[in-house]
Amino acid sequence: MKDSPASQNASIWLQKILAVSSQIFYLYDIRSQIFLYASPSLYEELGYTETEFLQMDESQMASLIHPEDLSNFRDHRTTIMPLLKDKEVVKIEYRLRHKRNHEYIWLESKESVYERDENGQILSVIGIADNISEKRAIQLHLSRTSQELEQFIFSVSHDLRAPVRHIETYVNILGQTENTLSEEELRLVNKIASATERAGKMIDELVQFSRNKQALPNKTHFDSFQLVMHLADHVSSFFPDQIITWDIQPLPDCYADLNMLTTVWENLISNAIKFSSRKPETYITIAAVEKPYEIEFSISDNGIGFDMKFVDKLFHIFQRLHTQREFSGTGIGLAIVRQIIIHHNGRIWVESAVGQGTTFHFTLPKK
Repeated sequence: MKDSPASQNASIWLQKILAVSSQIFYLYDIRSQIFLYASPSLYEELGYTETEFLQMDESQMASLIHPEDLSNFRDHRTTIMPLLKDKEVVKIEYRLRHKRNHEYIWLESKESVYERDENGQILSVIGIADNISEKRAIQLHLSRTSQELEQFIFSVSHDLRAPVRHIETYVNILGQTENTLSEEELRLVNKIASATERAGKMIDELVQFSRNKQALPNKTHFDSFQLVMHLADHVSSFFPDQIITWDIQPLPDCYADLNMLTTVWENLISNAIKFSSRKPETYITIAAVEKPYEIEFSISDNGIGFDMKFVDKLFHIFQRLHTQREFSGTGIGLAIVRQIIIHHNGRIWVESAVGQGTTFHFTLPKK
C-alpha cells in the first residue's frame, strides 16, 4: 500500500526541516549503544559523513565521548534510561570529539522513549540535542573570573585588615591621653577612629559580598512575620532617638535561606529607618502579596526618597546616592541584598520620589 500524497508531502516537509534545523535530532539504540539516525546538523558539527557516523560500532562511538563524560554517559544509558516512563523526558550533557580538529563540542540532549519490546524493555530513544559549547565556555570563563575575584578580595581584605588594626590600636592609645590633647587634636583623633571603624566595616562587607556570590541558598520553611518582627525590634534599638511607627502586616511563611533573608531584611529595615531619620516621625510599612508561583514582599518608608534617574546606581557595590556626611554606610548593603534575591531566583526593584519616601519590592518563589 502506497503512502498517500499528504503523507508523502509531510515526509518531504519533515526532511527539509531536519536539513535546515540547527538542532540535532537522533534515534539511539539502547542495546547496541549506537545511533540509528541523526539529522544532518550532527554530521556538520562533528565533521563526519552520514555513512561514517552511522556505521560506527559501540567502541568507536565510545571513543568520540570525552573520557570525563564517558562513565556518566554509560550510567545514563544503562541505569537511568531503562527506568524511563513513556512521555517522560530526561536531560544529559556530554562532549563529542570532532573528526578533524579533535576538539570537543558540548551537547545538551533531551531524550524520551521511542520503542519498547513485548516485555516493556526500552529498545530505542529519540532525542533532541543543542550545541552548548559557547554557553559552557562562557560559564567556565565566568567561574574562573569569579574565583579570581574572590581570591583577590580575600587577599586585599587580609592585607588591609592589618594596617586598620594598627591604626585602631594607635588611636586607642591616643584616646587614653585625651587630657593632654587640645580640642582640635581630640577632634582629629575621633575623626580617625570613625574613619577606621568604617574601613573595617567595608572590609567585612566586601568579604561577605564575595562569599554570598559563591554560596548556594540552604532553603528551609520559616515564619517571615516572626523574623521581620524580631528584626524590626532589633534594628530600631540602634536608633533610640527616632520615633518609629510600624505597620507590619501579616506575612506568609517562605521557603528560603534563613540567614540570607535575615541579611536582606536587616539591610532594608536599617535603610528605611536611616533614610527617614530627618522626619519628625518615621512610618514604615512591611507587607506581602501572595501570587500563584511567588510571594512579593515590600517595605515602604516616608523618608527622603531619591530621584529615580539614579536607580541604576542603587544596587551596585560602592555606589551611593548620598554622601557619608549626610548618611553613614558602606555602599555595599543593597548590592548584597540584590545578590541574595537573585540567588533565590527572585526579583528586586524600587519605587521612590524625592521627599516622598521609598518602597522596595522583592519576590521569592514559593517552591
